[in-house]
Amino acid sequence: MRGIDIGEIIKVSWFPIDELEETALSLESKTREVILELFFQVVSDVVTNKGRLATSPNKGGGWDPAN
Repeated sequence: MRGIDIGEIIKVSWFPIDELEETALSLESKTREVILELFFQVVSDVVTNKGRLATSPNKGGGWDPAN
């Protein structure tokens, strides 16, 4: 399969979004904090598990530039 962002999911983090108050800037700021936290968690998992990470299938989350 080809496309962008079609690989297995390593880790997911959910956070609340206020549909009435959020802006692109506030969402970008929240996302940046979550991404940094996930990065450190994944690096720790890689070190602890000697490079093996548990993954989940990516069910429909991807983009194929040919479509």
